[in-house]
Amino acid sequence: SAGLFRSPGAPNAPVAGTEPPEDASSSGFGDKQPRGLRAPVQLGPFAMLDTRFTVSLSGREDAAGTGRLLRHLEAGGSSRDCVHLDVSACPAGFAIRVNGRRHGTCRRRDQIPLMVLSAICYVAVHESSSICAVHAAAVEVDGGCVLMPAASGSGKSTLLAGLAASGMTPLCDDTAVIAEGNFDLRPLRSGISLKQGSWDVLAEFFPSLFLWPAYLRPDD
Repeated sequence: SAGLFRSPGAPNAPVAGTEPPEDASSSGFGDKQPRGLRAPVQLGPFAMLDTRFTVSLSGREDAAGTGRLLRHLEAGGSSRDCVHLDVSACPAGFAIRVNGRRHGTCRRRDQIPLMVLSAICYVAVHESSSICAVHAAAVEVDGGCVLMPAASGSGKSTLLAGLAASGMTPLCDDTAVIAEGNFDLRPLRSGISLKQGSWDVLAEFFPSLFLWPAYLRPDD
């Protein structure tokens, strides 16, 4: 699955967030890091629905792809009262913890960015003031919206990308929540995730499609 695509050798974009000084880290080893130990990098704050997040990863390499994928969620401001996500190595590969509690794992380093985004979406939905979540794509139409519910893999994201190419405003490609009280639709701004089977179909609408960076799902 992919939300963005990058050709081999393309330069990495700058990453939002803060890094510890070159001569200090939380490991206590200062600038003489043991071989293989990575200084942590903190990204954020990010915001989705009613929740703000910060993310800690074990080095610049892991932070680069994750920061690029989450850039549209940047919120700025203080990290106080944020939900904190921490990614670290584990026997199964890499684990993500939400406020210290283990949430999930992935096997490979290149699966970390989507593992983080998935955790943000999960927490945001469960912490939101909503009556339910809907598995659907959504597009804005005349000040309102049209929901397009469908099973996974049936083409919601491909259809949404095609509608966006025709000039319509995409709201979400997978999940939205219905707000309490006024029943407004609140989309999860996770980006449009395009599986490889749709790339050729959409290439004529997005000429640079094959130059965008690709991300692997944690369950791939």
